Amino acid sequence: MSQWPFYCTDCNKGQSASPYAPFLHDAIYLYGLGLSNIFNMTGSSARNVYRNGSFLSDNCDVQFDGLTGDVVVGPDGVRDSIYSFSSYDEKQKLKSYVYLQVVNTLVNITSLYTDPATTIWASRKGVQPLDIPICGFSGKECPMSAFEQYKPYFIAAIVVAIVIVLLIAAIMKMMESMRSLQSGPSTTSTKFTFDSVHSSKHFSMYMFHQDRVVGYKHSVRANLDKEEMAEFRQMRNIDHDNVNRFIGISLDGPDLMSIWRLCSRGSLRDVIANNTLNMDAFFVFSLMKDIVEGLYYLHSSFLQCHGYLKSSYCLVDDRWQVKLSNYGLTSFRKLEKRTARDQLWTAPELIVEMDHMGTKQGDIYSLALVCSEIVNMKPVWEPSETKGNPEGMFFSALLNPFSSLCKNNKKRRNFVNR
Repeated sequence: MSQWPFYCTDCNKGQSASPYAPFLHDAIYLYGLGLSNIFNMTGSSARNVYRNGSFLSDNCDVQFDGLTGDVVVGPDGVRDSIYSFSSYDEKQKLKSYVYLQVVNTLVNITSLYTDPATTIWASRKGVQPLDIPICGFSGKECPMSAFEQYKPYFIAAIVVAIVIVLLIAAIMKMMESMRSLQSGPSTTSTKFTFDSVHSSKHFSMYMFHQDRVVGYKHSVRANLDKEEMAEFRQMRNIDHDNVNRFIGISLDGPDLMSIWRLCSRGSLRDVIANNTLNMDAFFVFSLMKDIVEGLYYLHSSFLQCHGYLKSSYCLVDDRWQVKLSNYGLTSFRKLEKRTARDQLWTAPELIVEMDHMGTKQGDIYSLALVCSEIVNMKPVWEPSETKGNPEGMFFSALLNPFSSLCKNNKKRRNFVNR
């Protein structure tokens, strides 16, 4: 306002012009150019000249640099449009990125940016929006999920998987049932009910937390120290399909007892004593394999060996699965006396050394005798061999040449003389 043509130094103080002012300026400026053209063309400024709108419009085909940009008026009297694509930047200022100018039927494009990811789409972290939204402009054209699209195939796959699992379970159950021998009623006749088993001087029957257990009586009274109690706690953590579960020790009764889970078919010695089963090779192999698996687990555990393996400590559950019992208890073994009959399964070198703790090699010797019982379905030493006297068989085993595993034959003879 302080310049031509107003020269007003006191105007526009604390005031802001209307956003339409640039357009008003260009419109008046265009009108002035049109008047100038018709005045020059006619050489007259009469009323009938500048009041003739059609004549004025036909002579407004001009071009000039206005406040709103380059103003170009076409022959039809309409300004060639200029479109601007703008957006607000991080500072909330309107910033133009593209100009489109329509000239007749042509469109001139002027780009004001270099990288659209850092300019136009900066507020979207550089991600350009889709031409058509995923769900369409109506929001009802969303694509189906993989499950909805292939629902029949998913259902079929789930059904097939369930069938396969059921078939596998049926096959496993069938394999377990094969252990029932094919002997019909004789297999169930070997089961012991809780009422049919009576307590004896060696064991007693109990119920513990709704579970049937058996307590083996020990002829010693031991003062257990921390190491022995730690061994019992470790034994309680032993968990294997072919190792019987150790429940604990009963110290406050008239007898010191070790508590074990009850197996309904008793021991292998009981099964062999009944001698009513017709076992095939597969069943014999299964029983022997169970014993080997349980023995391998004990050899790999902190116990290192069973130490007292015999057929009466190989228990059989209702599925004809063998579980090794009466392992560990080293503090009791050191003090307990063993009869000659108890040691018929013990390796001769352990008898000579009076080693009640046992070794892995001694377990293998005992395993061989138990396997011979299973194969022959007879006791390890028949009455004809012991002549009704286990003690005689015990001393015979010491003097037999097979017992040359003992390192000191003189020591063996001295032990026999005692």
